Amino acid sequence: MILRIILLILFIPVLIILIALLIYAIPLPQSMAGSRDLIAAITAGIASFGYLIMIFLYTLYAFKRAGRILDKIALELKLEISNYNFFGRQYKGSINNRKFIIQYFPRRMIYRALLNIYISGNIDTGIIVSRKRPIFNDAGYKILDMDGDKLMSSYKIYTKDGKKTKSLLEKSIIKKTLDRVFKINKNALLEIYFQHSRIWLRMRVTDINENDFMEYIKSLQVLISGSEDLIIK
Repeated sequence: MILRIILLILFIPVLIILIALLIYAIPLPQSMAGSRDLIAAITAGIASFGYLIMIFLYTLYAFKRAGRILDKIALELKLEISNYNFFGRQYKGSINNRKFIIQYFPRRMIYRALLNIYISGNIDTGIIVSRKRPIFNDAGYKILDMDGDKLMSSYKIYTKDGKKTKSLLEKSIIKKTLDRVFKINKNALLEIYFQHSRIWLRMRVTDINENDFMEYIKSLQVLISGSEDLIIK
């Protein structure tokens, strides 16, 4: 989509040249022949302006359509759909008796698409798992060494309570689920926040499909269920 819009914009000089050649090629009344340059300039200007309006309307349409790629599956899950920052979408509702808030904003130029998934639960945690240094990290978090745990060594883990965090992350189901989530899209900028009464998955991704989206949903349900019996303050 981005490449298509760029190509449309780059076509403007070609359009101006074609219009100018056309004006010079067609015969004009003798009274207008001396004004051929002016006619060519005015015609090219009007056509270019109309073409720019067309590109603008197409861009709006394309971005709004790109922001709705999860609408179909959201309807199947019976989630409430609303607009999010004009081009994006927000989905709210319950899936398997868990409350979800999902936000999706399509990619723009150099920025990847943004996906936020929030799932609520009876936890009070303070853990961040990410590939790189997380965007949102307050001063109370410290990086955790998992003592050579091969499955968790690929990620950075930040916590407020190392002992209790290890108790959670040493659970086989938690480790395997986190590993699966991070392997769904290896190129995505992915962060998972265990926060007060919820888990928040935040990712920047080039593209997402319905199958990957459902894997994130299922995995977050596993993580929230496995975390509810451990209170981390």
